[in-house]
Amino acid sequence: MKYVSKLFMCLWLALAAPALAQVPPPASEPPGLDLTNIGLTPEQRTRIQTIRRDDQQAAAEVRNNLKNETRQLRTLFESDATDDQLRQQYERVASLRQQLDRLRFDNFVRVRSILSTDQRSQVRFRFREKRFPTQAPSPPR
Repeated sequence: MKYVSKLFMCLWLALAAPALAQVPPPASEPPGLDLTNIGLTPEQRTRIQTIRRDDQQAAAEVRNNLKNETRQLRTLFESDATDDQLRQQYERVASLRQQLDRLRFDNFVRVRSILSTDQRSQVRFRFREKRFPTQAPSPPR
């Protein structure tokens, strides 16, 4: 019986690991968005800095809530909580992760809207080059 309990515990931890993982630190820019040396004007830089500052403040609260809810999920898992309690807590954690992803996406869209067509092209090229180094087409001119 002890063996079965330990096996179940290991299986559950393997399946729930993403939910129990530490909250990642905030990124200074959206993943894959390299804005260096694309000819940003001073006005674009200022607008992007404002967007990032505002978004970081909004995301900080969500990250803090996510950290607390993840900690609560661990506590419930280690207790005699019911399956329903665990599921409800997991849903809260999943909802906060989705909210954080939405904030990151919104940041990306807002920053992207400030870029010129040429700057967007340069950013796209760098993104492809970073994700698929051997498949990236030649850089835009």
